[in-house]
Amino acid sequence: MPCSGLFPEGYTLDVRMLEGNISLTAGPDTYLMIGLEGEVYPIARTTFEANYSPMDSPANLDHLGYAPVVMNRNLGACVELTAYARSCVAGGGSRRPAGRPP
Repeated sequence: MPCSGLFPEGYTLDVRMLEGNISLTAGPDTYLMIGLEGEVYPIARTTFEANYSPMDSPANLDHLGYAPVVMNRNLGACVELTAYARSCVAGGGSRRPAGRPP
């Protein structure tokens, strides 16, 4: 999902990742992906488009013990990503819904 689709462009976001927290600026060329364990990480639009095809179906994240969130530092509010997450197909044709192990 493009960051700018959920957050005003230019806003600062805090993303909790397995490797540690990072801050980034919301923009049309930065996407957010939810990994198999619910981790959230940024990916460049060009990288996403080269390696994945988005689907219309919602991602199945029911197995997670918590909802992935991103903090909008400008507003001081967390945004739960579950309602916005969509499945995607990895390049090579195998269907890999976001948030669900193969």
